[in-house]
Amino acid sequence: MAAKGVTEIEKLRPELLDMSVAELERRRTEIDMAIAKKAEIEAAELRAKDIKEADERITRLFEDLRWLYDKNFLSPKILEAFTSADGQFAPHRSLKRPRA
Repeated sequence: MAAKGVTEIEKLRPELLDMSVAELERRRTEIDMAIAKKAEIEAAELRAKDIKEADERITRLFEDLRWLYDKNFLSPKILEAFTSADGQFAPHRSLKRPRA
């Protein structure tokens, strides 16, 4: 990115002209690698944040389903979906927490 109106390399970064093409290419490769790594780190941080939020939402959902079950507010279809073969209300068997 050029500094405010300066578009000539001689004025912007004259020391670059003293480097060999091989050195400039090596630096460009290093910068590309750093940019890729930063993108990877940002994606991992975003994924971790999403997993944390999903875990919190699943916890609330379990609590809300339990409350609705205790108050007999669940429809028969929902009740059937979250009831195990042995007749226990067990939403945790159908809904899984996200993993990293």
